[in-house]
Amino acid sequence: MTDNADPLNGWSSEEVADTSSGAATADIYGKLFFYIRRLLRSFLDRLSSLNISFEILQIDVSSLPDHLETDAFSRIEVSNISDAGWLGIHYTLGLMVPLLQTPLENPHATLITLFMNAVDETLTDQDKIRDLTPHSTTTKRLLKYLPPKRRPTSPYDPTLIKVSLGRELVTTYEDIFDRYLENFMFREAADFLGATMKKKHTIIDKWPYRLKLRPGQPGAQDEFDRRISGGVSGKERYVEWKRTHRGML
Repeated sequence: MTDNADPLNGWSSEEVADTSSGAATADIYGKLFFYIRRLLRSFLDRLSSLNISFEILQIDVSSLPDHLETDAFSRIEVSNISDAGWLGIHYTLGLMVPLLQTPLENPHATLITLFMNAVDETLTDQDKIRDLTPHSTTTKRLLKYLPPKRRPTSPYDPTLIKVSLGRELVTTYEDIFDRYLENFMFREAADFLGATMKKKHTIIDKWPYRLKLRPGQPGAQDEFDRRISGGVSGKERYVEWKRTHRGML
């Protein structure tokens, strides 16, 4: 997800951890090797039974509509170009929605957008202070995963760094992202362009990197430990879209 060189980033931490690496049971990069090898083999086996072709274009995304058919695609995934710092949601929808198959041809045709920065860009100082208080829901939940064992020795103590990273993982951000939706008028833009957000996702979870287990449940601590050592924060939000009409353009 992030722009760094750790090979573990971008892969499911749970699936990698559950992969056997033989006698070296704690070799996480060994697990990653076996996991990716198995995944690639499965992919190649599937390709061998399909009539499929790949077309690779090295062009700016804004030029794609000039090279691709409209009303042609059942799935489009655009990573996080929909973030405000890149193309933004309005431009992304304007480019991609017309490429989706029409509802009459395929009511399940879906555009998948990722927002990696929306939460951070929307959080206010008041939001942050609210969650930092000792009696906040976030702090109480965090202490169940990271109970204090000793007093930090410096501002750069590893314990404080883990607390900072862990706080992001245990915080819920629905209200923050809803504010982002309103600020950028997602619904109005989608309606104008002939699309709508899918209330129920069918391809990927809305918050796939959020903790799924509650503190105290079997496996909850392991899940937390994997997340905190990974490359995601839990703030990553996906939105799935479908066409409703041909839009106003």
